[in-house]
This record gives sequence, C-alpha cells and structure tokens, in this order.
Amino acid sequence: MKSFTIKFPRNNLFNDSDHQFSDKEKIVLITSFDDNSCIRQRLAFDLWNRMDSGHINIKTYSTVVYLNSRYRGLYTVAEHVDGHLMTGHGLNRYGDLFKGKSHEANFYMKENPHEGFLKEEGYPVHGNHGAYALLDEFIEFISESEPGDFVSRVDTVINRKEYENWWIYVTFMAASDSCGKNSYHYYDYGKGIWRYIPWDFNHSFGQDWKTKRTGRLSVPNYCDLNNIFKRFIEQEEIYGPLRSRYLTVLSDGNAYDINWILSKIDEYYSEIRTAAIKSEKRWKKEYMNFKRWKDRDDFTSFEKEIQYIKDWVTDRHTFLMEEFEE
Repeated sequence: MKSFTIKFPRNNLFNDSDHQFSDKEKIVLITSFDDNSCIRQRLAFDLWNRMDSGHINIKTYSTVVYLNSRYRGLYTVAEHVDGHLMTGHGLNRYGDLFKGKSHEANFYMKENPHEGFLKEEGYPVHGNHGAYALLDEFIEFISESEPGDFVSRVDTVINRKEYENWWIYVTFMAASDSCGKNSYHYYDYGKGIWRYIPWDFNHSFGQDWKTKRTGRLSVPNYCDLNNIFKRFIEQEEIYGPLRSRYLTVLSDGNAYDINWILSKIDEYYSEIRTAAIKSEKRWKKEYMNFKRWKDRDDFTSFEKEIQYIKDWVTDRHTFLMEEFEE
C-alpha cells in the first residue's frame, strides 16, 4: 500500500516516492466513507481487468492520504478515464468519450436520445452542434433495429464481447447502480465500434449506494436499466452462448474462480488492515450518523464487513453456478 503526502497548490496532482504524475496524467481518489470494507472498488475493477486482457482496464491501489501532515484516511486510487487512458491502450487520444451520468443513460429511445449522458472527450465538444451525433446513432440502432438486423449488424457497431461482459460483470456483483449510469462509452474511430469502460462500484457486493444490504440469490437482468442488455437477452442467438460463457467465467481457473476472488480479498485485507482500523476509529461516529444511512440497524466493523463480502460472494457464486448450469 502506498501513502500520499498532498500539498497544495501544485496543479492538484498527487505524488509519492514511487509514482510521478505529469500534468497530462490524472488519477482519481475514491473515498471509502460509503464502504467500510474499503475494498469494493478495487475488487470490482480487478474483476473487470481479469475478465479479459483486451478490456480497457483501470488500475487501482489503496493509499493513505496525509494533507498538510494531517491524516485524512484510506482511499482507493484509480486511473482517470480520459483520452490519455485511451492512448495507453493504443487508442485515439481524441476519440469520443461519453459518461452515463444518470439512469436516463439507458440506451432506450427518447425525445433526446442521449439524455443522461455527458460528452467528456472528443470533438465537437459538449455544447456544440453535432457533439452527440455518434451517440444518438448508436442509441437509435440499439432501440429501433429489427431483430434480424440487430443480430446481423451488432458486431459492426459495438465490441459485443465487451458489452456482454458488462452484463456478466454487473449481474455477478449485483451492481445495480452501474449498469447504465456510471459507465463510459468510447467510440473507437480506428475500428468504427463502441467500447465500454466501467466506473463507480460503491453499490456492489451486497450493499446499495446507501450502504443498505442487498440480496445474493437472484439474477436481475437489468433490462429496465439498459436496453443493450434487453436486446441481448431477447435474441437466443446471442443469449444462449452468453449464458454458457457466464458459466465458463465462473468456473475453476477462469476469471471469477471463487478461490481467486477470496484470496484477493484476503490480500487486500492484509494490506490495508492497519489503515482501515485507524480510519474506522477516527470516523466511526460520523459514518454511523451520516444522514443517508443512519437508520440502519446492521452496521458492521471493518473486520466484519470483509467477512460479510466473503460470505456474500461465496453464496452468490454458488447460486450463479447452479443457475447457469440449468
């Protein structure tokens, strides 16, 4: 685990002894205040990165932050999703990049097709004529193409395996807040197709965005939140192989091998335990009395929340294995 000492000003960039970030490179500090396990974000991104080496992946690590020599807690550091990240994956720095900002970013046709999305990179820039033209065409294809046309053309519009993986990914974690909203979509001009990049997983692994407990023994299809998922599930030519691949992903030695996941959680735990307990001691009162979730009667400690996630993901993995074996 790394430790940042932050000093302002200096272009608001962070430095430690191992990493120097230039003015062109950006990282994001993700708070652990709404996740007393302090590992959900890291585990989510590591699962995405592990799922396919061809993904646009996001590297993360845990860090302790001191601001002006004052301890400010345990955070997750993540790469910032922008054109420079695309360059690092061999893609066009100036490609169009859109973020799903609300649940209206669901790929259903509306009067304003791109409602809920924000253009963050590419030209024309947000606010200028034509800024959302490519995204509107994308949404129109998803929403209005006939079944046969959808199946025959979908691979020319999107990186289909990547978008299928998105469905596997969020259903495995029960990440209901990240299956339309909290996603990035990049138009790869080189191949003329859309790519998916994940973001924001405080709602995952047994808690929602208000930290309330969520169930582990169901398979939400998220069709109401994402029309791409609905189109996949409606077409047996797509959904049949997708179900089979889901089972493969869960199987021993593959991306979501349960033993790998549990060992990864243990690795995080060993790494962050001292800092997590220190943060818990410092901010426990503020955490338990925060207005968004203060009505809970099932608060856990850091130690117990780690065990809760291990139990949750073990039960869910077993359930999904049985579900997709049918």
